[in-house]
Amino acid sequence: STRKAVLDLVGENPVVNDIFTIVKGGKIPFIQFTSHGKSMEELGELENITIKSNIKNGAIFVPEVDLDLTDVTGDVTISKGILKGKNLKARMGISKCLDGTLELGLEGKDALFHLDLTLEADLAQLPPILKRVVHHEAFIKENSLVDNVKGRAIGRLVLGESFASINVLVDVSQFNLSANYRRLPHPLKINSGRFFLEGNTSSIKDASGSMGNSTFTEVSGQTNWDDIPHLDIASGGAKINFKEIYPWLLSSKTISEKLQNLKNVNGIITLSSMSLNGPFLEPENYQFQIAGEVQNLTLDSPLLPGSLAAGRGKFSITSENISMTDVQTRIHDT
Repeated sequence: STRKAVLDLVGENPVVNDIFTIVKGGKIPFIQFTSHGKSMEELGELENITIKSNIKNGAIFVPEVDLDLTDVTGDVTISKGILKGKNLKARMGISKCLDGTLELGLEGKDALFHLDLTLEADLAQLPPILKRVVHHEAFIKENSLVDNVKGRAIGRLVLGESFASINVLVDVSQFNLSANYRRLPHPLKINSGRFFLEGNTSSIKDASGSMGNSTFTEVSGQTNWDDIPHLDIASGGAKINFKEIYPWLLSSKTISEKLQNLKNVNGIITLSSMSLNGPFLEPENYQFQIAGEVQNLTLDSPLLPGSLAAGRGKFSITSENISMTDVQTRIHDT
């Protein structure tokens, strides 16, 4: 009710309107107002006014990034034309803000803006937020290929430092995630790991999870989202169900040319180490090195007189060659 009364009283005052565009509701148990100046006119200037209060059951709207914070509690100060919120706790949809700070300049197109929130987040809310605040075209395109996102995370979301140039930092220390990514043949699940996004770079560290009946452990890598996005996977292991993954491999023109003579491939491949780097959208130009072991591998090929079965064997694959050792094989006549 105070908000409505003040807006009716001051009419089109831009600063007051900005304040109440941001602070949209709540209860204020106390408020302290001070002003200084050599004239009545100076007393009304924003630079000379300080307002201190705390807020309960508040509603705060963060412009430019369209974030609605509800059930807000914390300390709010307006001083020298800057609105500051400290010790903020709030809800953002079904996500919780465990602690946060907010700084908003109330005048100018290039006004100060800084938001730092520690969140216990519903990951379904993350893609639309990133779409509003990240402006790298390649990242936005890949983000649009992800849907049916489910999971929870604990981490920080930092936006700043001015409304004219909003930089984004996402630091997720704990998360579990399931999602459909249209470049992959099966839903992706990540049970543990750390995710980081800042500037042109996103990275993941020590991620473990599954895709269909295949699993991966301690995968670390990063993607640079410059004009030509670049992928670099530095470490990790996996246990791959080859029958499940083989049709997907054939969808790649480069890989299918190398595998075109293999049919009815089945078995388990365990990767003990892997590294890969190259242009994100050009798999044919990847440089990679993979080592591991095959178990119960079977396949047919017109180059063989029958079905090939390999009970166990070690292998190493690079961009240039394939080598296998300690392989126990037999061929069944057709």
